[in-house]
Amino acid sequence: MSQISSKALPAPADARAPRTVEDTGLPFLFLAELISKVLFQRGQLRLAELASHLKLNVSVIDPLVAFLRAEKLCEIARVGNSREAFYTGPQVTHPAPREPGFYRDPTGALKREAAEFRIYGYNAAGEVVRSDTRSCPIAASKSSSESKA
Repeated sequence: MSQISSKALPAPADARAPRTVEDTGLPFLFLAELISKVLFQRGQLRLAELASHLKLNVSVIDPLVAFLRAEKLCEIARVGNSREAFYTGPQVTHPAPREPGFYRDPTGALKREAAEFRIYGYNAAGEVVRSDTRSCPIAASKSSSESKA
């Protein structure tokens, strides 16, 4: 039976929580896949909830989530505090400015942002043969009432 010297490992009180991906000693892609797995199993989470679940600092998770977002493996939701109102997010990188108050409902609460997703069908040559835009039935019914207002 081998003995571990007390000098080899820091005491738990002396150990510092990792603040970067490198500080964890784990490969970047391993942590990215771990986050993907957690998001798949748990669904939509706030960044603080994800950090708490993984027992990692937000500063460790932030570059991993940025990587997943850049690779289109996750989406970042912008959630407002309006109970009813929402707007569909822009489809372009630099949208035209909106009139003052556009992002607020009549009570002054921030509207929630909805996203439009496209589903593409490809043929064997890798060419797009069909593009389908699906929308949530709730968002569609609110969208029609929003356009009337």
